[in-house]
Amino acid sequence: MSYSYNFDDNNSAVTSGMNNTMTYGGVLQRPDAWGGYNVMFGLVGSSAYYHVHFARGGTRVTAVRYFSGNGGQGDNIIQHFGGGATKTLSNLANECVGFNNHQALLNNLKNTVANVGRTVAQELQ
Repeated sequence: MSYSYNFDDNNSAVTSGMNNTMTYGGVLQRPDAWGGYNVMFGLVGSSAYYHVHFARGGTRVTAVRYFSGNGGQGDNIIQHFGGGATKTLSNLANECVGFNNHQALLNNLKNTVANVGRTVAQELQ
């Protein structure tokens, strides 16, 4: 496995994004230092947000970070650590069988991306 899952399934960094409505916050940086781009997804009614780093080429994820809204660097929930192929949000969610909260978070992010996919594609041009 080429990903590290850095939090317990019941950690608030994971559970905050399970069922909350997410909003597309926009492309934060393109290209970043690794040739990909960073996208922000906010949580309705909260100052917290998720930051997903997509690798060069679009849909493959190298990190999912959680920012509580209190400032700081955020926390890597899931991170690709080198070696092995990068995966889509859908692939990562499918791998989380038995870790229901991680799976729900990844599916929520995936569904939000699907709803705003055209917007993201236009911003990246």
